[in-house]
Amino acid sequence: MSDLSKNTEKLKLLLEDLYRKYSLSYLESDPIYFPHQYKDPLDIEIAGLVASALAYGKVDLFKPKIAYILDVMGKSPKEYIQGFKPAREHRFDSFVYRFNRGPDIIHLFSIIQRIIKTSGSVKTFFMKGYSTHDPDTENALSSFVHRILEMDCREAFPGGKLSDGFRHLFPAPGKGACKRLNMFLRWMIGQHRLRPLERDTSVKANHAHRHPCGQTVKISWSYKKKGSGLEDGSGSHRSPEGP
Repeated sequence: MSDLSKNTEKLKLLLEDLYRKYSLSYLESDPIYFPHQYKDPLDIEIAGLVASALAYGKVDLFKPKIAYILDVMGKSPKEYIQGFKPAREHRFDSFVYRFNRGPDIIHLFSIIQRIIKTSGSVKTFFMKGYSTHDPDTENALSSFVHRILEMDCREAFPGGKLSDGFRHLFPAPGKGACKRLNMFLRWMIGQHRLRPLERDTSVKANHAHRHPCGQTVKISWSYKKKGSGLEDGSGSHRSPEGP
């Protein structure tokens, strides 16, 4: 075996060891910890969208905020969203996390509620803007963000104008790297090694794509019908924690 082959094998073993260490032992230090607490596909999607949207800044600062939000939502984010009434929810009146305030969370819930009512799932809503003919996921992300930002916001913002804080939760491609949205996609696509699941149903493109940050991905948003969690990215994404 050549020196190059030996070094490659050593590097492989080192990287695999680091992967095992940070994929399992450090799961609770990553925002993906939150969607992993649910089994129902809609609970996973909703928790994933909430967690990824707020996952900016330091982990030890945003994690308690996400935990509080999901704690308010109870055992099933899906059931909470289905019965959500903005005017009756006052547990976020004093909510503050960096750029975001209570009305941002209220509007986020309203947006998710409309998505579920009109499309049935976040997945279906997202896929309405996705085309296998696009060279990357930029158009799909742009469509996703544009449709969210165009929704009526007067229940949370009486003046009808979105706050800068809410816009920060959904940055449009071209105005930033969209790291958190790409992280959400990473959680929703492919196969997640932390909880290997059988693939019963999927919507996927049969060719690789390159998203705006340059990583190659395959859109394959899949869940096990009777399983215990979510599947994660077969493509290579960063897992950002910043804005």
